[in-house]
Amino acid sequence: ELYADDGTSYDYLDGAYVHRRFTFKDGVLTSQVATGYREISVFESPDINHEHHQKVLAQKLRIERIIVLGAPESGWHTATIEETDHGSTGTDPARKAQVGITCEKVPLQLGDAGAQSSTRCVVRDPATLIANDWTLEFSQ
Repeated sequence: ELYADDGTSYDYLDGAYVHRRFTFKDGVLTSQVATGYREISVFESPDINHEHHQKVLAQKLRIERIIVLGAPESGWHTATIEETDHGSTGTDPARKAQVGITCEKVPLQLGDAGAQSSTRCVVRDPATLIANDWTLEFSQ
């Protein structure tokens, strides 16, 4: 999971934060809104526009890179991001694009059941905002 706010103010009490949940299954990394964790602050007022606060913050935060440890030994050769715009009404993705990916063998520092190395794949600048729903599909 990922939580982000401006890091300086108490605006998170008014809903100015982003909370994302990531899942990885069968070579697909998915980012969605983390639900069920929003606590109601005693400082909140019913007239505060939480969606506005979240939208303003979300427009400033973008993903710089995604690092996947434990990729298949041969690595992945391609990665495709499919992004959903919160404002779209259809079932078509707002954007679907190939993104750059590099994979390499790296030594393990934490000891993974006796393994000596692992494969690390890095997706650089997938050109998406943290607050957007997206899937990233890796293939060989």
